[in-house]
Amino acid sequence: MLGAGWNPTGGEKRSFIQFDVSGIDLGKVSSARLRLYRYHLAGNGAKPLGVYRVTEPWAEGRGTYKPASAALPGEITWLNQPGYDPRTSTSFSSVDPQPVFVEVDVTWLIEAWTSGFPITD
Repeated sequence: MLGAGWNPTGGEKRSFIQFDVSGIDLGKVSSARLRLYRYHLAGNGAKPLGVYRVTEPWAEGRGTYKPASAALPGEITWLNQPGYDPRTSTSFSSVDPQPVFVEVDVTWLIEAWTSGFPITD
Protein backbone atom coordinates (compact mmCIF):
# COMPACT_ATOMS: atom_id res chain seq x y z
CA MET A 1 0.00 0.00 0.00
CA LEU A 2 1.39 3.40 -1.03
CA GLY A 3 0.28 6.83 0.07
CA ALA A 4 0.54 9.92 -2.10
CA GLY A 5 -1.00 13.37 -2.19
CA TRP A 6 -2.00 16.02 0.28
CA ASN A 7 -4.77 16.14 2.85
CA PRO A 8 -5.50 19.03 5.27
CA THR A 9 -5.60 16.66 8.24
CA GLY A 10 -2.90 14.20 7.27
CA GLY A 11 -0.49 16.49 5.44
CA GLU A 12 1.69 15.51 2.51
CA LYS A 13 2.48 11.94 1.52
CA ARG A 14 5.03 10.74 -1.03
CA SER A 15 5.87 7.29 -2.29
CA PHE A 16 9.08 6.25 -3.99
CA ILE A 17 9.04 3.32 -6.40
CA GLN A 18 12.22 1.76 -7.73
CA PHE A 19 12.55 -0.85 -10.48
CA ASP A 20 15.45 -3.10 -11.38
CA VAL A 21 15.90 -2.47 -15.12
CA SER A 22 19.34 -4.08 -15.38
CA GLY A 23 18.03 -7.04 -17.43
CA ILE A 24 16.03 -4.91 -19.87
CA ASP A 25 17.35 -3.58 -23.17
CA LEU A 26 15.87 -0.08 -22.79
CA GLY A 27 16.56 0.63 -26.47
CA LYS A 28 13.92 -1.93 -27.42
CA VAL A 29 11.19 -0.55 -25.17
CA SER A 30 8.53 1.26 -27.22
CA SER A 31 6.25 2.14 -24.32
CA ALA A 32 6.14 1.85 -20.56
CA ARG A 33 3.18 2.20 -18.24
CA LEU A 34 2.92 2.28 -14.48
CA ARG A 35 -0.36 0.72 -13.39
CA LEU A 36 -1.64 1.46 -9.90
CA TYR A 37 -4.84 0.45 -8.15
CA ARG A 38 -6.46 3.24 -6.18
CA TYR A 39 -8.93 2.01 -3.63
CA HIS A 40 -9.28 5.03 -1.34
CA LEU A 41 -9.53 8.80 -1.66
CA ALA A 42 -9.09 11.29 1.16
CA GLY A 43 -9.20 15.06 0.81
CA ASN A 44 -10.83 16.99 -1.99
CA GLY A 45 -8.47 15.94 -4.80
CA ALA A 46 -7.86 19.57 -5.77
CA LYS A 47 -4.30 18.84 -6.92
CA PRO A 48 -3.34 16.16 -9.44
CA LEU A 49 -0.83 13.50 -8.48
CA GLY A 50 2.45 13.53 -10.39
CA VAL A 51 5.27 11.20 -11.35
CA TYR A 52 8.77 12.64 -10.96
CA ARG A 53 12.22 11.40 -11.93
CA VAL A 54 14.36 10.72 -8.85
CA THR A 55 17.89 12.07 -9.43
CA GLU A 56 19.79 10.48 -6.54
CA PRO A 57 20.22 6.89 -5.38
CA TRP A 58 18.19 5.81 -2.36
CA ALA A 59 17.64 2.74 -0.22
CA GLU A 60 14.30 1.50 1.01
CA GLY A 61 13.89 1.81 4.75
CA ARG A 62 13.20 -0.99 7.16
CA GLY A 63 11.61 1.23 9.77
CA THR A 64 7.91 1.17 10.48
CA TYR A 65 5.45 3.88 11.36
CA LYS A 66 3.81 2.01 14.26
CA PRO A 67 5.55 1.00 16.41
CA ALA A 68 8.27 3.44 15.49
CA SER A 69 11.73 2.09 14.74
CA ALA A 70 14.70 4.14 13.66
CA ALA A 71 15.86 4.00 10.06
CA LEU A 72 19.37 2.79 9.35
CA PRO A 73 21.90 5.25 7.86
CA GLY A 74 21.17 5.91 4.18
CA GLU A 75 17.59 4.65 4.28
CA ILE A 76 14.84 6.87 2.95
CA THR A 77 12.76 8.73 5.53
CA TRP A 78 10.66 11.90 5.52
CA LEU A 79 13.78 13.80 6.60
CA ASN A 80 16.14 11.89 4.28
CA GLN A 81 14.68 11.89 0.76
CA PRO A 82 16.66 11.75 -2.48
CA GLY A 83 16.66 14.67 -4.89
CA TYR A 84 14.21 14.69 -7.76
CA ASP A 85 13.45 16.71 -10.85
CA PRO A 86 10.61 19.06 -9.76
CA ARG A 87 9.14 19.13 -13.26
CA THR A 88 6.39 16.56 -13.56
CA SER A 89 6.04 15.08 -16.99
CA THR A 90 3.09 12.95 -16.04
CA SER A 91 0.17 13.66 -13.76
CA PHE A 92 -3.27 12.24 -13.20
CA SER A 93 -6.47 13.21 -11.45
CA SER A 94 -7.01 12.04 -7.92
CA VAL A 95 -10.81 12.45 -7.94
CA ASP A 96 -11.93 9.63 -10.24
CA PRO A 97 -14.48 7.21 -8.75
CA GLN A 98 -13.11 4.54 -6.43
CA PRO A 99 -11.90 1.86 -6.84
CA VAL A 100 -10.10 2.33 -10.13
CA PHE A 101 -6.92 1.30 -11.92
CA VAL A 102 -4.79 4.29 -12.88
CA GLU A 103 -2.36 3.88 -15.76
CA VAL A 104 0.43 6.41 -16.10
CA ASP A 105 2.55 6.64 -19.25
CA VAL A 106 6.22 6.67 -18.19
CA THR A 107 7.67 6.14 -21.66
CA TRP A 108 9.36 9.55 -21.31
CA LEU A 109 11.45 8.13 -18.48
CA ILE A 110 12.65 5.18 -20.57
CA GLU A 111 13.42 7.55 -23.46
CA ALA A 112 15.45 9.76 -21.11
CA TRP A 113 17.46 6.75 -19.92
CA THR A 114 18.17 5.55 -23.48
CA SER A 115 19.32 9.03 -24.54
CA GLY A 116 22.01 8.97 -21.86
CA PHE A 117 20.16 10.52 -18.94
CA PRO A 118 21.31 8.44 -15.97
CA ILE A 119 18.74 6.34 -14.16
CA THR A 120 19.97 8.20 -11.08
CA ASP A 121 22.58 10.96 -11.16
